[in-house]
Amino acid sequence: MKKTFLIIILLSLFSNLIAQEKSFKIQGEIEGSNDFKYALLYTASSDNRFEVQRIVNNHFAFSGKYSSYEREGEITSKTVFLTNKEKWDDYISLVREKTLMRRLVMEPQIDIVFDLQKKVTKVNAGELNKIQSVFSAHYERYLNKLDSIYIIIDLENLNSDKKTEKKREFRRALYFEEQAGVLDLIKKYPNSEIALSNFTVFTLVPLFTDGRTRATFNSFSQSIRQSKYGKRLERFLTELDLAMVKPNMINKKMPPFELAGLNDQILQSKDLLGKYTLVDFWASWCAPCRAENPTIKTAFDQYHQKGFNVIAISIDQLKDKEKWVAAIEKDKTQKFTHLFNPGGTSDIARDLKINAIPANYLLDAEGKIIAVDLRGEDLTKKLKELFPE
Repeated sequence: MKKTFLIIILLSLFSNLIAQEKSFKIQGEIEGSNDFKYALLYTASSDNRFEVQRIVNNHFAFSGKYSSYEREGEITSKTVFLTNKEKWDDYISLVREKTLMRRLVMEPQIDIVFDLQKKVTKVNAGELNKIQSVFSAHYERYLNKLDSIYIIIDLENLNSDKKTEKKREFRRALYFEEQAGVLDLIKKYPNSEIALSNFTVFTLVPLFTDGRTRATFNSFSQSIRQSKYGKRLERFLTELDLAMVKPNMINKKMPPFELAGLNDQILQSKDLLGKYTLVDFWASWCAPCRAENPTIKTAFDQYHQKGFNVIAISIDQLKDKEKWVAAIEKDKTQKFTHLFNPGGTSDIARDLKINAIPANYLLDAEGKIIAVDLRGEDLTKKLKELFPE
């Protein structure tokens, strides 16, 4: 009797799982001159992550079953790729190749058109994909803008290494601009599970350290924040916040340090301090750091004669020392005291528990830390307090 009862319960649970599954059909079309041979359907949560269909007469199709939500509570999505390679081992290598891609939130019927001439993708489906299309279109504009910049760089009279480096710099800067735009879009959909899904990456990687990530999460409605996936992302975000927390250094002495300067001469902190000093940790590859340099330079020019100095400590890798020097020249910060801390490996980085850059510390004339992570107008306001007219 007990066995029969158990079997009935298991069958009931199995039936509920089957009932939760829905059928889907994705019909794809390619407009314009097409050289792609295969369409791939990528599912992150599946053991069989890559489903492949050959493109025939610029058409392809996928069909199968799906559940509306993943096990962790995230709304289910899949990604369609156009490629010339039939077999792939992992998602990262696929993204890095010259492929076209479009993320789709799963619905019963999805029609997708890749317009290769206009470099846009059109999706005809339900309400879920209307919202996802807003985020996907934002990403497409970023890629198209990047392509346009690459074309211009390729026409410049530069060697291949210089072109590659210039492309890398623009890509980094544009990426942070694109990601900031995603946060702005998310705020427009406070009741959307699609927006919550697009917020995931910000809980895994510290893209911004100025509080905007937490503020964006808090802009979601209570029902979204309290959903299964909302709670999961809040846990991730809290863990990320804790990892980024620095020890309370206000009113404490800056730990002593000695590092090499631009001419490889070893400089000691005891010889560099003695006035109000901003100790700024940065790197040539750090777009947010570079974006702060004009503000810091303006502050330096305005207050240096009154007793303000800047010590800029780079954590570029040793192999990138030339890039560090080039970045100083490009940002016109040669008047700063520049020190080189390859990879952030010196005691000063460990003592301050620096987990991310940009990071800065404002010291008084005694070497005591009086402010941390001053950005933009915050730095300007603080210096006005210290150096009244």
